[in-house]
Amino acid sequence: MEATELLDRTGEALAAGRSRRYSGFMGKFISALPLITSSYILLYVGDFFDYLGLHLYGAHRALVYAFALILVFLLVPAGKKVPLDRLPWYDALLAAAGAISSLYIFFNWEQVTLFYGQPTLLILVLGGITLLTTLEAARRTVGSAVAILGAIFIFYVLFGNYFPGFLFTRGYSYARMIGHFYTSDGALFGLALEIFTVIVATYVIFGQFIQVSGAGDFFLKLGISLVGGYRGGPAKVCVFASSLFGTVSGSAVANVVVDGPITINMMKRLGYRAAFAGGVEAAASNGGQIMPPVMGAAAFLMAEILGMPYWSVAVAAFLPALLYYVALYFMLDFEAAKTGLRGLDKEEIPPFFETLKEGWFFLIPIVVLLFFIGYLGYNVAKSGLYATLSLVAVCYLRKETRLSLSKIKSGLEQGALAFADLGPAAGVIGIIMSAVSLTGLGMTLSSGLIEASGGHLWLLLVLTAIASIIMGMGASTLLV
Repeated sequence: MEATELLDRTGEALAAGRSRRYSGFMGKFISALPLITSSYILLYVGDFFDYLGLHLYGAHRALVYAFALILVFLLVPAGKKVPLDRLPWYDALLAAAGAISSLYIFFNWEQVTLFYGQPTLLILVLGGITLLTTLEAARRTVGSAVAILGAIFIFYVLFGNYFPGFLFTRGYSYARMIGHFYTSDGALFGLALEIFTVIVATYVIFGQFIQVSGAGDFFLKLGISLVGGYRGGPAKVCVFASSLFGTVSGSAVANVVVDGPITINMMKRLGYRAAFAGGVEAAASNGGQIMPPVMGAAAFLMAEILGMPYWSVAVAAFLPALLYYVALYFMLDFEAAKTGLRGLDKEEIPPFFETLKEGWFFLIPIVVLLFFIGYLGYNVAKSGLYATLSLVAVCYLRKETRLSLSKIKSGLEQGALAFADLGPAAGVIGIIMSAVSLTGLGMTLSSGLIEASGGHLWLLLVLTAIASIIMGMGASTLLV
């Protein structure tokens, strides 16, 4: 499968309309790199390298980050007017520079951490390159707002002594900043990239296998069979299918890719305005990020920051997620009643039990995931690996759903391409976390919010929500 075909199917930032097309050696390289990346990640999560005596740990983050930067700069052009039929010299340079600066950490992880606070000239140069390539890759994949936010925090670290009031902090030298950002285990190559390269990557691959296996189509058909005949049926199908798909994928974009083309067209055919149909799909798919057991990347980061098991976060999120979809369902029902929108015709609705009989086994990976996380207490990443393997296995229960080698290869390739655009976002989060920890800004902002709330928890919750909404206007969920 061509690399551009994979991009068209993922629907992530790498597939958001414009991607380069390669042929010959470069085409084969672009197709092989995602396959190698996903295979390596699954082997790492399965402790394969530990069995060989290769304890990668922090070095693993740098290697996967290098893969992500290479894919971004080779596939995503710098702007809309940049030609797609050739690779500009500056993108080749950025891909090489980003890879080298990350691979240096990979090959010298233990030695680099010893230089914390006393960076060498080489580390100062490579650290600066890492910051620049991270910001540029983030601009191309998740938007200028995220890149600007990362740049602001870098500026704050360097010139915090010029800021007024509670934002005042001592200004740090470039060497001190790079020493912290680039070589500290808790900085750019720290917690955020650990979650991205281990947990998020595993579940993104799992989500892509959901798509290539046909499980996503099953969830959609199940939704049509249950609620398709009611007034406003297509919109309710969208809600039901998105909530089902959200249980196995925390990616809102992947959710849209699976059921959006069908549900949006159904809604438009029955009289929904195009803008409203798109809004319904966006709202329903976004809810998948908070629907357990597989939630969005932000949930994994939240669990790590709070120092609590992911399962506890997932359990706490279940009721809010349920209320979210119930509220969305009734809002659509009221809209359908007001505008007189009918449901699907009877002949368009597949029988429920027949649909369930055809694809019941696609529910097994969800049970496997719940069993390993909730009952056995396995770590989240390894549970995701077992769920992926169980999905591949159950597909062989029916001849028509068996995964050929080409489909397995496609799932691995699409998985890498789908999470490659999250890498720069995770890098920017690492920059922000580094800046906050170095300057003490986190304590300052927390104290400010607590003081503004007057010690009232409900008011603190409202202020935090307002801050999240404002940041969410220009940044991704993970970054907020």
